[in-house]
Amino acid sequence: MAKERDCSDAIVESQSSMATTADTTSVVVCTDHTGAAVSTIELAQKRTHEELPYLLEEYGPLVEFCRENNVVAPLKNATYMHALAMTQIMFDKTDSFLRMVTGACGYGFISLLHEPFVAMLHRLRKMKAMIPGACARIIIVNGKGESAALKALQVEFEDVLKIERATTPNDAIVQHYIVCDDDMVRDEKPHKPLTPQSPVDAVKADVYFYNPKLARTFSHRFDNLWNHLSH
Repeated sequence: MAKERDCSDAIVESQSSMATTADTTSVVVCTDHTGAAVSTIELAQKRTHEELPYLLEEYGPLVEFCRENNVVAPLKNATYMHALAMTQIMFDKTDSFLRMVTGACGYGFISLLHEPFVAMLHRLRKMKAMIPGACARIIIVNGKGESAALKALQVEFEDVLKIERATTPNDAIVQHYIVCDDDMVRDEKPHKPLTPQSPVDAVKADVYFYNPKLARTFSHRFDNLWNHLSH
């Protein structure tokens, strides 16, 4: 078995083209690769398709370093755009299983990554012949106003996309996370429901691109919740 390494000293939090600053009123303002200001989720969503290639190019070598050297330390996303880029990389590298706990805004997030998400579902469908049970399972918590597009995907990929829905008393905030295959984890920090005017840094997470031990812990947590909801 390959030895897991912390290598925290070798992991420097990426300073991407979307540099983050704060003004005197503590409003977080980021800049994209052109220097344009991005301060809200709405603005970040509008810039997604143009900015993602730059962020993917930046994160790619760092992710490969983590995976090739068994680095168990996380990368930290600083903004909504970083979150999208790291999640796309996770989708791109998923071949067997996806476990995801998300909220009402979950499909808004997935919709911005529609192509890599659908490509992952196609791979999972092909893998079912070799890996019984290969699929994507999603738990949506307090998913009011859920997108019809997600339901359409569930119909199209009913063999590999499974969704359970849950609620919490008084819409209590729950932890969101993603586990991909048996070694990748996105551990998102709890946050209030997002709105278009939420600050661009409202979504923060530790993203582990190689941490089998943590992946087992989160997979077990997810499976217990899934079993409870599906029975």
